[in-house]
Amino acid sequence: MSEAKKQLSTSDRESTIRARLGDRTYDVSIRENDGAYDVRMGNECFAVERRQLGNHGPTSLMINNRPFEVEVGQHPSGFTVTVRGAAHTVEILDPLAALAVKAARRQAGPQIETLVSPMPGLVVSVEVNVGDRVEAGMPLVVVEAMKMQNELAAVHPGVVRQIKVKPGQKVDTGEALVILQA
Repeated sequence: MSEAKKQLSTSDRESTIRARLGDRTYDVSIRENDGAYDVRMGNECFAVERRQLGNHGPTSLMINNRPFEVEVGQHPSGFTVTVRGAAHTVEILDPLAALAVKAARRQAGPQIETLVSPMPGLVVSVEVNVGDRVEAGMPLVVVEAMKMQNELAAVHPGVVRQIKVKPGQKVDTGEALVILQA
C-alpha cells in the first residue's frame, strides 16, 4: 500500500467533497500532511505538494513526485484548472462544500489572475484594453512562436486591470502578459 493510501485510510481529519470533472463525478478526500496533501479520488491516491510561483499566476504542483504547472481560476460552481494550456472545469456538487468555496472567495476579496506566455515569442497583437470586461475563451493576446500565431485567451470572466506587453515586444516563457480581476 502506498504511503499516501495508508495516510488517507487512517485519517480522522479528512475533508470530503463531491466534484464533477467533465462527465464524471468523483468523491474527493483531502487530508493535509505536513504542508502537503494526500488526495483520494475514487480508488486513486495522490501525494500533492504545492509551490506558488510568485504572488500571482501559475502554481507548481508535485503530484506523486511528478511536476505540473497549473493555474486555478474561479467558476460559478467551482474552479477552472488549466494544465498545459488546457482548461478543465471542476464543479463542486456537495452543497456545503460549494457554500464554503463561495464564502472563502468573498473573504479573500477580488481574485487577480495573470495570463502568462506559455512559450518565448513575439507579441503580434493585444486584443483588449484596460477596463474591458472579458468572458472565458475570449482572445486577449496573440503571440507568434516558430512562425505560428498563438491566440491566448481568458480562462474565466473578468476585467482587464493591466496590460504588461505591447505589439512587437519579445516575451519569454512565463512572462506576464495581461492581469485580470475576477
